[in-house]
Amino acid sequence: MLLVPSVTFYPPPAVSHAGFAATFAGLILGGAELVDKMNRIAVLLALSAFAAVALPAAKQVSGEKLERADWTYVPESAGVLVVAMSFHNTVPSVAKYLGHFHAATQAVVLGVAVPYVMYVVWEGLILGAVGPEDRAGYVCTRSPT
Repeated sequence: MLLVPSVTFYPPPAVSHAGFAATFAGLILGGAELVDKMNRIAVLLALSAFAAVALPAAKQVSGEKLERADWTYVPESAGVLVVAMSFHNTVPSVAKYLGHFHAATQAVVLGVAVPYVMYVVWEGLILGAVGPEDRAGYVCTRSPT
């Protein structure tokens, strides 16, 4: 059953690009308060979408699959972890916008903690639901050198 109707009209790329630019230019020109409200809505939608995917997927998690671990590639992923949590360039803007140190600290801590928790939950769901025997045909493996 199709829940969303099929789209048969696609505007030319130039029209799509102009519409995208105009939409976000309008939001920015609307001021910080409008951007803040839209950002809160976007975060709420993202959290809702994550919950809509994660909660049903949690039924597929198996403790046996979570017990297996291959730490071979962890050192190679360290760079990704550092870059993924790079928020340091936004701290001055956040501090100026919020006005005082406590609020800025709280915003930065929550701004890092929420995506981190979502990432850990997602990894747990994937690793707990898909074992090595399930993903053998889907993952391109290489031999450690």
